[in-house]
Amino acid sequence: MFSSHFLSRLVLPIFLIISCLGIVACGSSKDDEPSKDTSVAQTAVNQGLVGIIVGKITPADIKVDSAGVLEKNKSAHLTEKQYFAIGSNGKSITAMLAARMIESGLLHWDTKILEVLPELKGKILPAYENVTLEQLLNHRSGLLALTSAEEASNFLATAHLPEDPWQRRLTAITWMLNQSPYNIPGSAFSYSNAGYTVAGAMLEKLGNDNYTNLVNNWVLGPLNISAINTMPATHLDNQPLGHLGNKGQLQTISSQDEQRLLIDDLIAPAGSLCLTGADYAKYLQWHLLALGGKNTPIPASYIEKLQRLGDKDYALGWQSTTLNNGIILNHLGETDGFKTLVFMDQRGSAAIFGITNTAEIDESNPWVTSLLQDAVLKL
Repeated sequence: MFSSHFLSRLVLPIFLIISCLGIVACGSSKDDEPSKDTSVAQTAVNQGLVGIIVGKITPADIKVDSAGVLEKNKSAHLTEKQYFAIGSNGKSITAMLAARMIESGLLHWDTKILEVLPELKGKILPAYENVTLEQLLNHRSGLLALTSAEEASNFLATAHLPEDPWQRRLTAITWMLNQSPYNIPGSAFSYSNAGYTVAGAMLEKLGNDNYTNLVNNWVLGPLNISAINTMPATHLDNQPLGHLGNKGQLQTISSQDEQRLLIDDLIAPAGSLCLTGADYAKYLQWHLLALGGKNTPIPASYIEKLQRLGDKDYALGWQSTTLNNGIILNHLGETDGFKTLVFMDQRGSAAIFGITNTAEIDESNPWVTSLLQDAVLKL
């Protein structure tokens, strides 16, 4: 379930993706096109993915295609009405929750950790005492990445987590805030699931509720969307299971894996939310409307920060890349054998995405990412 979730290996193909968003002319060769009898999604499944949902969204229209099954070697078909883990693409939802609470006067972008969690005073490294909410959400806190299985195992082995949910959250972030900084806090970008976990604890304290309830009530509810936390099949019947491995050698991820479920709960603000494919498309469409200047329930300060992003930048759950005088907001998320890829025009003209219940085990052989990307390109 742990990887960098970042798009460094996708920089070159972004040109083609931006083309398909309308920033420059778009086209593909006949050799690259699926046959007229095979959908884009079905082609990706034929090439090895267990299941996939792809979508192209404009402010006025949503087109979604799906193919494949909920679990390999089973017959139950996957549709856009089922839940998928969107991994780190859910970080933008955490950032939007923060913006909502800021609009309500509960805190500010420059609010420091100890101002919300004074019970941690004297219990964390001094280097983190002046870290702000915005630094946590922009990966500039210096906190550990917490993206590898090794880091997760060390965390579970040494954090000594209690049973009470809130005390467990406090214990978890206290452990994170006692790990040596990767760099001087505030000085440079350093991707960190731990940073979003700390930010989430601040929001839970102020909202007096758990993270999933907060995002549903404060953020997604006004958009007519709902989310669940951790693997979909843990909560509901007839939901997809994640798959992990090399091509042709995929293993199904158990929805009852206790260690994964514990980690998913602890770092939920960093990337454990699940949305249906249809709701994720709707979530992106709301972004297009807001970026295009329409009045929406999305917090204005969140949109303003996305609109100010320049080339090779990052803020609030989105990376930005400039090509042909246009900026694309993008992100790649992976967790529990699911993978999500999205590209969105900063001006709000269009977005494209793909979600699959398949992930590669070896990042040096990103065959799932390549198939997901190829499917998105052909929409």
